[in-house]
Amino acid sequence: MDLSQRQRVAGITYTNNDIQPIFSFKGDQTVVTKSALYGSGIKYWLDLSNSKLNHKNILEDPQLLSFLDSLIDSQVSTPSLTDTEPVQLGNRLHLSVHSPVSIGVYNSQGNFTGKVCDDVTLICNIIEDIPGSTYFEFGEGKYVNLGQGNLQKAVLIGTDVGTFTFESQVVTPDGTSNISSFIDIPVTTQTQAEITINQTSGIPQLKLDVTGDGMTDFTLAPSAVFDPITYLQIMKTTIDSLDITSAKKKAFGSRIDNAIKLIQKGKIDKAKLRADKFKSVLEKVISKPDPKKPKPKKLSKTDAQLLLDMLNQLLDNIS
Repeated sequence: MDLSQRQRVAGITYTNNDIQPIFSFKGDQTVVTKSALYGSGIKYWLDLSNSKLNHKNILEDPQLLSFLDSLIDSQVSTPSLTDTEPVQLGNRLHLSVHSPVSIGVYNSQGNFTGKVCDDVTLICNIIEDIPGSTYFEFGEGKYVNLGQGNLQKAVLIGTDVGTFTFESQVVTPDGTSNISSFIDIPVTTQTQAEITINQTSGIPQLKLDVTGDGMTDFTLAPSAVFDPITYLQIMKTTIDSLDITSAKKKAFGSRIDNAIKLIQKGKIDKAKLRADKFKSVLEKVISKPDPKKPKPKKLSKTDAQLLLDMLNQLLDNIS
């Protein structure tokens, strides 16, 4: 049995039209623990914390080969194996994102765990270079598990227009856990985010680069509920990054500011009405035929669709 503390999928729960994997550090991603431990005889666990080996090539491990030799010679003295069932050592981090973003994590040595895709061949590979880490995907969900002390930062990159939800769960050795969430943050293909976690409190902080220029536009604290004001502020920053006239940016920005003021006053229905009127403006842009000679600094159909999608996401979430 592998005692590397790497998390494996032990089951799946279904909630709100989504799936949520259940993780365990017992097993090797192929043979379930109870099956591996079935039968009589002495059981041994192998420490693969600093190894990339898994079920298919575990017999290539030099520690295991040495152990087998010692068994044949009746001299068991390999320190990387034990006949005592392991327990979880230290806190674990379960990180997850949903919807159109990728996630990769780094430790203090620069090691990386995540998925890397070639832009030309479109071939993707899963990298798990951080000791004791694992990466999984289920539907739109992406999951990274690692020891709490092994995370320096997590990096999120937008892959489409929509919203993303990021969750960080700290799991202690006794099984208790604490979850911090960032709910329905707007995302485009320009979006980049960096997440760090306070090693003492376990609370994450999200630095959001809306326009992809390498500068932090927002620093967010976790929240268990959707924040429409933050959403609209991020949308306004997106508008400021578009290649349109200053007058158009100001006009669109005023629409956003008015909606924010209404929400702050608790006038949600009026804010929705303002958003619907803004939608009508954008829908007219999209419905018009393409001009033979496009004017410079004019709102494109692509950008209008981007803003329309963001407004639809807002209206789906606001209450």
